[in-house]
Amino acid sequence: MADYTDIQLTSIAPGAWRLSFSAPGIDPPISVWMDGAPAAVFHEQHTTYMTVLYTEEPLTIDIVQGVEQPPAQFPARVTLGWYRSHGAHRYRIDRYISDAWAAVDRIPDTYTLYGYYTWYYTWRSPRLPDGEEARFRVVPEGPMQAPGTAAELRALMVRYPDPPAPTYAYDDETRKLTLTET
Repeated sequence: MADYTDIQLTSIAPGAWRLSFSAPGIDPPISVWMDGAPAAVFHEQHTTYMTVLYTEEPLTIDIVQGVEQPPAQFPARVTLGWYRSHGAHRYRIDRYISDAWAAVDRIPDTYTLYGYYTWYYTWRSPRLPDGEEARFRVVPEGPMQAPGTAAELRALMVRYPDPPAPTYAYDDETRKLTLTET
């Protein structure tokens, strides 16, 4: 693995981030990948490499020697989905952090708002750390923020999963291929 130093990601405007880094002793080309898509390629040697990334929030960024795509990654977010709860005025999204539940967002119940009938709601988490279990819950809230019955979700975030190692057998007579995951 290459040794990149002085890596800095700085917000420079809404939806724009400056990425700078040094790569002493590493020969170009050096490429920057953002969530599995190419973002920049440097073909000449520099003391400091710098580029601007356009996104609402920092994404998963890989800096690699060469122009080959880094290993496949999976999204670092969880999307919660739930059906409308009768009598709810809003839905509170909680996350379990440091042995306690903390409210991270509130979604208004828009079932009859301006004649718009909503039966299903979704919420997308911010980026989550790789290899950690995240716990979320959706709590319907009635008048005066009275809580209803919560629905909880636990998700293990694995962005770089191990590839499966299946074994297979082919039967010439039946022409069947049998796959077995080990």
